[in-house]
Amino acid sequence: MTASIELTGGRELAMQLLLMERNLRAAVEKEAVTEANKRIQERLKKNVPGPNSSGALQSSITHKVKLYDSKIAVGIVGPSKDFTGNVTRSKGQLSFKRGERTGKKSNLRRPAKYAHLVEGGTATRKTKAGKNRGAVAPLPFTAFTLETVQAEVQKIFEKHIKAAITNY
Repeated sequence: MTASIELTGGRELAMQLLLMERNLRAAVEKEAVTEANKRIQERLKKNVPGPNSSGALQSSITHKVKLYDSKIAVGIVGPSKDFTGNVTRSKGQLSFKRGERTGKKSNLRRPAKYAHLVEGGTATRKTKAGKNRGAVAPLPFTAFTLETVQAEVQKIFEKHIKAAITNY
């Protein structure tokens, strides 16, 4: 599940940013990406589908910023690969609790392993014996979230670049 935001406009601001020394530019980019990641994470959690779900996928969404070559900041938002927990059913309700498998009725979930299936859906699935298990319709919550938050992310970057230029 990979989606991205491409920022457009602000060419003058981008040029000003490129004129800054590398360490300052990296710091500005990291601050902007971190703030944008938090905004995207917040919105993504709200847009996760499934009123009848356990909440595991929603709970697993986190963010981080990686710096490459000490100059390129990349934001990553999505389900954490280390997030696991148990889903149990009681009185028709699903509930989720973080941790390892507990008891016979628990079902260990790792949302990072199935988030792409929620986003993109599945083709018709069959068992080895050939029984039809149906298909899952796509629920593109990530793409929808990125479309709705793109303008806010643009403003976050502009704000951080303008502040850096003013203080530079």
